[in-house]
Amino acid sequence: MANVEQPVNQLDSTEIEDANKKRKAASVSSVSEADTSVVVGETKQKNSKQRRKKSKINPVKEVKDTSEQSDTEVEDESNWMRKELAEINKKLSNMLTKNDSGLKIMMRELIKEMKDELLKSVMHKIETLEGTIFEKQQVNDKLANDVKRLEEKLNNEKEEKQQLKMEMTKQQSIHDEKLNELKQYSRRNNIRLSGCVDKERETAEESVNIVLKTLNAKMPTIKLVKEDIDIAHRVGKFEQNKHRQIIVKLQSRMKKTQIMREKKNLKGEKLYINEDLTRLNQEVFRSVRLKRKDLIQSTLTNEGSIKYRDYHDHVHTLHFSNFKYWLELPWP
Repeated sequence: MANVEQPVNQLDSTEIEDANKKRKAASVSSVSEADTSVVVGETKQKNSKQRRKKSKINPVKEVKDTSEQSDTEVEDESNWMRKELAEINKKLSNMLTKNDSGLKIMMRELIKEMKDELLKSVMHKIETLEGTIFEKQQVNDKLANDVKRLEEKLNNEKEEKQQLKMEMTKQQSIHDEKLNELKQYSRRNNIRLSGCVDKERETAEESVNIVLKTLNAKMPTIKLVKEDIDIAHRVGKFEQNKHRQIIVKLQSRMKKTQIMREKKNLKGEKLYINEDLTRLNQEVFRSVRLKRKDLIQSTLTNEGSIKYRDYHDHVHTLHFSNFKYWLELPWP
């Protein structure tokens, strides 16, 4: 109510100020009119006061009436809602207590509808997952095919590399064999003489004279002369109390063959004549002669070819492909 009265008081003061302004204006404009309108003014003043009294009373009354009307409407609305709720509760109570078959049917339909909706949702999710799985499977299949193709390509490349490696090994072996043969062929007129007295700083001419003297003394049938020898020299560095070998290069293979036939006459002598072998052939020859004495009776060379005789008197020629086997055998 205090909030309602405050606007009413403000309204009264405003109307009074307006009335005073009007009286002042009327008195200034005409004195005669003021005199003649005293009664009228008093009458208007009374009317003005009555209006002010009415203005003071009417807003409050209107607010009260509106408030009372609103309270009545709210109360009616509340009563109606309570009645409706009570009616609904009564119906629900009757339905739950009387074991109504309609409720069962409704519940079944509701459950069925819920099942259908749930089934639809599950089926949709399953279809979505199946689609995703199918796509992933396709990607996996593609990747698996790519991996398989790459593995096949890699295996093919490995096989090609292996074949290439084998071919290169074969070609290298052939190359080494040919090179060894060429080196041995270049020594076809050479012999190595071991057991001759050595001296420091021996010249090639001195070596030739030692060869002529020694061989003619031990093999008089060969009748070796200086012209039969191309060159002769010692091998390696001089060492006291050791006799270095002398490599002799003859002018003809026939003379070399003659000397190799006559070397059998040197048995019991501390003098040895052998073919001039390449380094590889020398190593293989030593391996055959020393590593398998249980199988090999004797070894020999002929025109650079290595041969051995077993205890059954069978002579075997050693081929280049067998060199690796003999070289890899352990030394006794």
